[in-house]
Amino acid sequence: MTLIYIANQLQGGGFTLSEWQSEMREYLRSEYESAVILSAGGVRSDVTQSDWGYMGSLLKKQYQYLDSFASDIANNPAAWLNGNALFNRMQLYSDSAYTALENMLARKMAQNGFTEEKNMLGTADHCNGCLAQTAKGWSPIGSLVPIGQRDCIVKCKCAMKYRKPTGNGGYAYA
Repeated sequence: MTLIYIANQLQGGGFTLSEWQSEMREYLRSEYESAVILSAGGVRSDVTQSDWGYMGSLLKKQYQYLDSFASDIANNPAAWLNGNALFNRMQLYSDSAYTALENMLARKMAQNGFTEEKNMLGTADHCNGCLAQTAKGWSPIGSLVPIGQRDCIVKCKCAMKYRKPTGNGGYAYA
């Protein structure tokens, strides 16, 4: 199901709030599952138990945010069930999967011996946070402000590039 469909069902009375919340949980689980598989090179069998556990910890946080959002809707349905406010906030959950993917990739790169990261500007207008992180160039992994915690959250569609020394004076890139 798409976010638009899920939003329309709640707004049109096709879903109860509880059904909407259940559909949103399933949507998030599917998006995060795709992210963890992508972070393992796109091969499900290459996802480790540790990877699944890390994904679960990230997803648990989103479920907590979703529970709070459902309470907000229950407490003030008029504010959320008319216009675009519902869909706009739901889109943040979809965006969180991109942030999760970037977090999972950074974790995987560090596990594989990569030592530096560099922000690569995405295809959208760039926020000051993303421009500032890009200007830092190659930096130790974990020292740049993570994607998802910048001014735009993920609207710039930036990504990280990684490298590690090869021992012969060069670098291997990912």
